[in-house]
Amino acid sequence: MWADDYLAFCWQMKDLGEAVADYVDAPDECTLLKRIDEFNYAVYTGRWVSLSGAGADRD
Repeated sequence: MWADDYLAFCWQMKDLGEAVADYVDAPDECTLLKRIDEFNYAVYTGRWVSLSGAGADRD
């Protein structure tokens, strides 16, 4: 990923966090940005979570 693309991604995640902050409970010390990061990891890197709702994408 190019630096400019990564910076744009970071700003998008910041904007997303601000947009959904009022809808997310904070039962622990984990920041909203960290939760978004872990979700993205689970979907795109680990493939443990599917965005289709049909279960994990992993075979």
